[in-house]
Amino acid sequence: METTNVIDPSPPLGKPVKSNGNKYLLCIVAVLIVLFLIYFLMNNSQPPEDCTGLFTDDVMFYYTPNCPYCVKQLEIFNENGIINNISTCDLTDEDCQKSFNDLGGKGVPYFVLKSDNSVTVSGLNSDMCNLATKLNLRN
Repeated sequence: METTNVIDPSPPLGKPVKSNGNKYLLCIVAVLIVLFLIYFLMNNSQPPEDCTGLFTDDVMFYYTPNCPYCVKQLEIFNENGIINNISTCDLTDEDCQKSFNDLGGKGVPYFVLKSDNSVTVSGLNSDMCNLATKLNLRN
């Protein structure tokens, strides 16, 4: 009588079954860790730029006390320690109103570089580096 070898597909008792699912899970976890590290390094690689030192009394800031954008701009200047470095002009004062009109100012908040009256910026500016660039205070 001839014997036939039958291969039993079940693993021997006590031995773990190898699965490709574990390899895929490890690959997914590794990719997620790498992506997190890339994100973290890109977002925390440099401290934010400080442009507050660029503001001097050459910058004139025109405002009115009842303008909410002007009040917010003054708060931003106070938070950044700029308010004591620049010149301010309250448009409720007649002399300020006259110089504002002479510059062709149309609305507030309004910024002008006193050394070059052609350099003006209007509107609320929360980014001090962006404002410094608009006023040609930085290269």
